[in-house]
Parts: sequence; structure tokens; C-alpha cells
Amino acid sequence: MTSIRFLSAVAVASAALFGASAVSAQAVNDGQWHGSLSAGGAFASGNTSSRVLTAGADATRATAADKISLYANGNYARANGVTTANLGRLVAAMTTT
Repeated sequence: MTSIRFLSAVAVASAALFGASAVSAQAVNDGQWHGSLSAGGAFASGNTSSRVLTAGADATRATAADKISLYANGNYARANGVTTANLGRLVAAMTTT
């Protein structure tokens, strides 16, 4: 039980330091790339052993004529030696004004 409490405290501290929620890149019409990165994880042991890893990134470049948006995320989870989640995604979009 102590290891679960310790890992929970580490997860909360990491979320506070690195930002637990994904924040989308804001469109600013300056022609520069703007973006954000996020990462997270959780590990638990006891009656059940599990681990979860997540990562994400997004970027936006906007001008007066168009906007390019990129988004990527990944999720991996394993419990008791069985993979329960394994996802990777990349999305790209371009809009014109």
C-alpha cells in the first residue's frame, strides 16, 4: 500500500509541475510555429501490477492566409503482463481564409 501512495504522490507532483491537462496551441497570425508537449504516467503494484504512459504534442502555424495544425498523441497501458492500451495518432489539418 505504501508504494501506491508514494506513486500517487509522485503522479500528483508531476501533474502540478508539468501540467496534467493538454492545452491546445493557440493560433496567433504571426507566421511562427506555436505548440505544446505533454507527458504522463502512472505505476502501481500490489494485488495488481499496472503501468500507463501517455504523451502528446500539438503545433499551429497561422498567417493571414492560412492555418496549419498538427496533433499527435500516444497511449500505452499494461496490467498484469497484458497490454490493455496501445494507441498512436497523428492528425494534420490546413484551413484557408
